[in-house]
Amino acid sequence: MKFKVKKPKSISLMFPLYKDKTTVKSMIFKSLKVLKKTKLKFEIVIVDDGCPENSGMIAKKMSKKNSRIRVYFHKKNLGYGAAVRTGLKNCRHECIFATDGDDEY
Repeated sequence: MKFKVKKPKSISLMFPLYKDKTTVKSMIFKSLKVLKKTKLKFEIVIVDDGCPENSGMIAKKMSKKNSRIRVYFHKKNLGYGAAVRTGLKNCRHECIFATDGDDEY
């Protein structure tokens, strides 16, 4: 049985942050580099899950220079699952890729 894989027209890359102050910039730069190569319409959705070290503010500062980056904040830490749900809920594009903000993958 053969499957046809349809190439998406757009992609959202989403990742949550919690104590990721040292990796958030590299995550954004690496994500932008890869997404630009796809030649698809894209966005980066970042969720700061009440991070005590203000990782999200680093991302927010970067988003002011690039409208494809959007940052959402939880006032307090709600946990990984809640951060992922917030991110997925706010993705606008056809295909969604989710990863962690610690730059492990």
